[in-house]
Amino acid sequence: MALTEYTTIGGGLVDADRDALRRYFLLKQRTASKKRTIYRRGEKAILPSYSLLTQVADAWNALSDAVKDDWHDAGAEIGLGGYNLYVQDKSYRIIHSLAGNATPSLNHQYLVGFLTIPEGAGDTKFKQSNIDVLTFPATFYISAKTALSGDPVNGEYLKVRFVYEYDEGGGLTEESTEISLPLIADWTKYSQALAVHTGLTGVWRMEIESHAVKGDFYFDNIYVLGAGGIITKDPTCLKVSNRWQLLLSPAGASLLSEYPI
Repeated sequence: MALTEYTTIGGGLVDADRDALRRYFLLKQRTASKKRTIYRRGEKAILPSYSLLTQVADAWNALSDAVKDDWHDAGAEIGLGGYNLYVQDKSYRIIHSLAGNATPSLNHQYLVGFLTIPEGAGDTKFKQSNIDVLTFPATFYISAKTALSGDPVNGEYLKVRFVYEYDEGGGLTEESTEISLPLIADWTKYSQALAVHTGLTGVWRMEIESHAVKGDFYFDNIYVLGAGGIITKDPTCLKVSNRWQLLLSPAGASLLSEYPI
């Protein structure tokens, strides 16, 4: 029997090689395989977390059952298991040298939306839009934290709204559901039921708008949930800068995804 040592197999030939030859290694038997060198962009983004899994798992195992239950409850808010949410969060903290664990919350999980408005920046307005026919009943949700100051003389406000089109025979009409947020409040859940109409065109938009205020606005779990599921984009605020279109934003104002500390 021929004995071959130190073989290198080119890409695409591994399966054919296994069919033709059997290899024997000193002390242990192994399967020859091609080392993977090409990864998709999305896979590259999560590769660092794989190397942290042992460390994260040890940290998870050190948690009390009560705290694990809190993580399970928080994960359920966005359709994740508690351990999976903890892996996301803890991996971020390790990579960015943040000590300890986050406190699991029903109001926000992992990354959140963050709008900052510098002093004197003026009005801001952002939107996202698409075409999806709502199925009723439907409700508009948002969790938010605000640390803003305003000018009451000029009619200060911070609002989020959801608008959809319908035509019940009287011409194209817009239905707007609006939630006015307090300028100063800790994390709170807000919701508003949508008015029911027929003849929907499917066209909708969701907006964030401020007037005569400055400071910081944090938000998460912002979505419209109908009988057919969530129709709005990025409800967990992982890609805020990509999902929201700038309509009005003076110099210095920014809207992005942020890790809340």
